[in-house]
Amino acid sequence: MTAFIMLALLLLILVRLKNPKRKVYLVDFSCYKPVVSQEITKERMLYKMRRHVSNFTDETMEFTRKMLERSGAGPVAYLSKGLLMDPPDICIARAREEAENVLFGVFDMLLAKTGVDPAKVGIVVTNCCAFSPVPSLSAMIVNRYKMKDDVLSYNLSGMGCSGSLIAVGLAKELLQVHENTYALIVSTENVTENFYQGNNRAMLLINCLFRVGATAILLSNHSSDRHSSKYELRHAVRTCTASSDRSYNCIFQV
Repeated sequence: MTAFIMLALLLLILVRLKNPKRKVYLVDFSCYKPVVSQEITKERMLYKMRRHVSNFTDETMEFTRKMLERSGAGPVAYLSKGLLMDPPDICIARAREEAENVLFGVFDMLLAKTGVDPAKVGIVVTNCCAFSPVPSLSAMIVNRYKMKDDVLSYNLSGMGCSGSLIAVGLAKELLQVHENTYALIVSTENVTENFYQGNNRAMLLINCLFRVGATAILLSNHSSDRHSSKYELRHAVRTCTASSDRSYNCIFQV
C-alpha cells in the first residue's frame, strides 16, 4: 500500500512538472478620461433632469440631489454626448457612439503605454453589464484594430459589478491554455440608453452613480514580460451566488 501511494505521488509530481501552471503578468493598465466638452457639474445635471424629464416629481429630484452629493463623484464628472444634448438623444446609435469612444480611447492609451502591437493580442474580453449590442463590444475592438482571425473574442454582459473580476478570471484561465500571447480586458458601463426617467428610487441609482469611463488591462504569459510588468496575477477566486434568490434579484432589468 505504501509503495502504491509513493508511486501515485511520483506520477502526480511528474505530471505537474510536465504541465506547469503558466505565470500570468499584468503588463499595464489604463483608465479612460473623456474630453473636456463632456464635463458636467452636479448642478447642471440636476438642471437638465428637471428641464427635460417632465414626470420627475419634486421628491425624486430631492432624492437625486442627495444621492449625487453622497455618490463619491467629484464636483465635475463626465456624461455621454447623447445625454448632453438639448434635449437628450437617448438611442442605440448614441449608445454605440459612447461605447466606441471609451473602448477605442482606453485601448489607444494602453497601446501607447505598452508599445504592444494589437496583432499580438490573442485574447479580447470585454465587460459591460447593461449594454449588449450586435456586433458585440469585443467585436468592435477586433474590427477597429484589424486583429488576427484566430483571436479569441468574448463579450460579458448582465453580470453587474462583478463582471470585471469575472473577465480577469476568464482571461487568466485562457492564458493557461494559449501560450506566448496577450489578453486584453476592457470593462465599462454605458449610461446613454440606461438613463432612468421614472420615480422608482431603487432604479434612480444608475442616474446618480454611473458616468462615462472605462478601464483596460493587458495581461501576458510571455516570460520576457516578467521584469517589466507591474504585477503577477497569482490567484483569481470567484464565488457564484446566483442560486440565492436575494443575490439573483439584487439587480434586475425590467
